[in-house]
Formats: sequence, C-alpha cells, structure tokens
Amino acid sequence: MIRRNPTLIPMNDNDVQDIRDIVNKGKVDPEGNEVLAAKMKKLADNPNFTNEDQKMLDSMRMWKER
Repeated sequence: MIRRNPTLIPMNDNDVQDIRDIVNKGKVDPEGNEVLAAKMKKLADNPNFTNEDQKMLDSMRMWKER
C-alpha cells in the first residue's frame, strides 16, 4: 500500500471552535428531540389552544417522525 501525506486544510482558531461546537451540538441532541418536545409541551399546556396551534403541533409531530 502506498501512503501519502495527509491533506492539510489551513484553519484558524475560530474555525476549529466552530467545528467543535457543531460536533458537540450533535452529541447532545442529534435529532433535536428535546427542543421539539419542549415546544410541543408548551403548546399543549396552553389554555388558549387554537386550531392553528393544533396544525402546528401536527406538523411538528410529522417532522419528528421523519
């Protein structure tokens, strides 16, 4: 097998931190389920729940099922 030197991409400290933030965000909640569940609970607990709110809740559920 022939080995070659790795390709190096010039990056500054801000680029590295941005990548670390993206990776950590994916590790915490990879599909955004916690945020979505909090939004759904907030909508469902609202006593002034309207038909439009129900439509939004249904669309959020469909997004979660993808």
